[in-house]
Amino acid sequence: MEKNSNQGFGSLNSLTIVSLDLAKETYGEVLQPVYDKGQNNSTLGALGHYLCITYDRVDLWVMKVYGVKDSWTKLASLPYLHEYGMYNQLVVPSLCISNDEKLILQYRSKLVVYDTHNSSSTRICRKFDGLNEICIFVESLVSPCAPVMPNRLRS
Repeated sequence: MEKNSNQGFGSLNSLTIVSLDLAKETYGEVLQPVYDKGQNNSTLGALGHYLCITYDRVDLWVMKVYGVKDSWTKLASLPYLHEYGMYNQLVVPSLCISNDEKLILQYRSKLVVYDTHNSSSTRICRKFDGLNEICIFVESLVSPCAPVMPNRLRS
């Protein structure tokens, strides 16, 4: 989204990452890496201790120093893994990354390890019985499942 001085953050044709500093009670924009603006499909997440963003489900970028635009680093350009039925999309951000930069990727009910050094991949699980989604846990002070009480009065 683009920052609009009349309406705050918002646009239908671009993405803005907005940060909130609870200690200072301020908010701001986290600048993105330089990438091909023709790429429209983006996904934001966390990978290890890094902020992570992917474009068109192929290029994986991590922000090595939070808030520093020049610290965005392209970690990998992931291929479509046809041998695992990953034809038109790859579910990214990854579930996790190891110290030797191997990524665990999820596509539907399959798990695949992708080695960023030699561009090889290995399926580690064919199917999760009864599971159709794997979630990433990210520490937060605010629960995404917290009840919303818009009419609550303060005393």
